[in-house]
Amino acid sequence: DSVRQVVFSPDGNILYTSSSDGSIGVISMGKLEGRLAGAHPVPINSLMHIENNAILASGDDDGLLKIWDLRLSANGKQGCVMQFNEHEGTIMDMKMNDQNNMLLTSANDGHLGVFDLRMNKLYAMSDNFEEDLTALVICKYQKKVLVSSGKGIINIFSWDWFGDCKDRIVGHPNSIDTMIKYDEDTVITGGEDGLIRAVSVLPNKIIAILSDLSLI
Repeated sequence: DSVRQVVFSPDGNILYTSSSDGSIGVISMGKLEGRLAGAHPVPINSLMHIENNAILASGDDDGLLKIWDLRLSANGKQGCVMQFNEHEGTIMDMKMNDQNNMLLTSANDGHLGVFDLRMNKLYAMSDNFEEDLTALVICKYQKKVLVSSGKGIINIFSWDWFGDCKDRIVGHPNSIDTMIKYDEDTVITGGEDGLIRAVSVLPNKIIAILSDLSLI
């Protein structure tokens, strides 16, 4: 079974993997230390840390989102502590806010989801954008949420106004497949066309092409 995603623990000592067989693996010092077999009924597409070295979030191809506590409890068990079934398509990306209480998700069902982990409930769900929402970034000091799409658009949401976007950044000719924050005013995008771009946020513009991977 193929590995879908890998993430390091905050201290860099543990590697977690998600797989197409729905399992989560725990690797330390180059050795498989543990495995949550059947963590999801379908392939896990997204995986991320929430806090410390043992709290994980996983999202699968059917839109199921799970929160895991891998520390041993008083009865010697560890496992899923929350789950949400609000999305109807593959969860493509996940991000946490700085307070570690809100988990944001983008999915190919066309929705941005916001989940309150302190209250264990859905906090907000955007309108349906009728396109794949591929990646997301929280920037502008937690005031803006950027969500990229399969149509090459970056949708800009204002924090606590998640129903619809307030602005858009255009200029990518094809799908934006990945996006990371460089600083509070700049994101880096990777597109279907093989180009890596630096994009300014408010003012909204593509400021540079950093690399062309199609030439490699």
